[in-house]
Amino acid sequence: FFVGYMYPSYNKVANSSISGFYSASLLISTYTDNNVTIWYFDRTLGFEVMAGRYRIPSRTGIQVALDMTHVVMTDTVEIPEFCAVHVTADRPINVQFFSTGACSGGSFLPITTAGLGKRYVIASHQDNPGDLGLLGGYLGPKEIEVSHGFFEIIAPFDGTLVTIIPNSTTVGGHSG
Repeated sequence: FFVGYMYPSYNKVANSSISGFYSASLLISTYTDNNVTIWYFDRTLGFEVMAGRYRIPSRTGIQVALDMTHVVMTDTVEIPEFCAVHVTADRPINVQFFSTGACSGGSFLPITTAGLGKRYVIASHQDNPGDLGLLGGYLGPKEIEVSHGFFEIIAPFDGTLVTIIPNSTTVGGHSG
């Protein structure tokens, strides 16, 4: 599995006492006794660095907290970065992403590398250019959140070619 991560935009504007409650993890389960390894990428050179190896008994699971220093993308737009998580195992596993925190709780099931296809359609939220953002009192955002719809692409193999056909102008200025 290659698992992508997008830092919730709310955490960029939230009161620091609220953003401290945010966390993101991988929930990994297995039907058989298994060895699972978590890899991050060297952010500059792109090679994989082992972060941990876990022995999971059959019909159980573990929760592995993500190291944010390896997965949070910069705020630059439309450029490649080495910041996915690579999960490998000796036998089949199930991997789920789970996050919790103010305005940023969620989960998803990553697609196994063997199950990847060649054509995808991305559904993304409408942009909030800042006019509709909320400013809150004591614990609310300290500034208006300017959020945009977005998606992430993970290339599991060297030489992966991606063609994106947007239906509107992107933040980076590419027109649809």
